Amino acid sequence: MKDMTKQHWSKSNMLPAFTLSAPDHNKEIAIMEGGDTNSLLFGPYRAPDSHYPWSLGTVIIHGQHHFNFLRSVNLNDKITLGDNMGSQYHYLVEDVGIIDLDIDEIGIANIGELKLVTNWPFDRLDDGNKLRYIVTARKDESYKK
Repeated sequence: MKDMTKQHWSKSNMLPAFTLSAPDHNKEIAIMEGGDTNSLLFGPYRAPDSHYPWSLGTVIIHGQHHFNFLRSVNLNDKITLGDNMGSQYHYLVEDVGIIDLDIDEIGIANIGELKLVTNWPFDRLDDGNKLRYIVTARKDESYKK
């Protein structure tokens, strides 16, 4: 496995694009745009083949240790994505599951949803691990500022 601990932020091709807030867990995390699995040292990133929160489709965000709070996530917990223009997109957790990437894919649908993806078990970072813990949240259109 490549030693990424010597990489510096300036060598990353990512830019902060969103803020993820999970108020029930006292978490606020910068979400990057332009990343890939080699960029997880710098922070969670939106999967480039997924949708943006302002569109109708699945937003997929990959993270590692940044998503350890997902251990204690509950159904109906609130998660908010904020963009750099001040818009906020609100979601409610509706499902938690584990998949094996050798068998299943992380699904993308044409519905307003957010999928937060991390390694399973938590903190297992080896390249051979294909298990993913996925929290799925549905966009909450009823939320008013």
